[in-house]
Amino acid sequence: MKKIIILSLILVFFFGCFAFAETTIPNPVPWDTFEELIGRLIEWIINMALVVAPLIIVFAGFSYATAGGDPGKIEKAKTILLYAVVGMAVVLLAKSLIETLGKIIVPPSNP
Repeated sequence: MKKIIILSLILVFFFGCFAFAETTIPNPVPWDTFEELIGRLIEWIINMALVVAPLIIVFAGFSYATAGGDPGKIEKAKTILLYAVVGMAVVLLAKSLIETLGKIIVPPSNP
């Protein structure tokens, strides 16, 4: 019974706080449209990938150099290098691919 009273008081307090809340919520991000937000998010992901991919390539080279002739470790290093290079190529082509597909799907309007 005590638990129900305490829970009821907490709920009344919690929902009572909404009576004094503002009716409009200010925009927490500096972008006005959803498209701008997604565009900035994509740019951030591309920039992060352009920083991480060279580090992975260096790691693959280090793994290859320290493999000590072990064929399993050499193959693993080659696979890491291949995936890093392919990922870097995809990241470099991603922005132009998005813009090209955007122009094909939604052609610009002529005034």
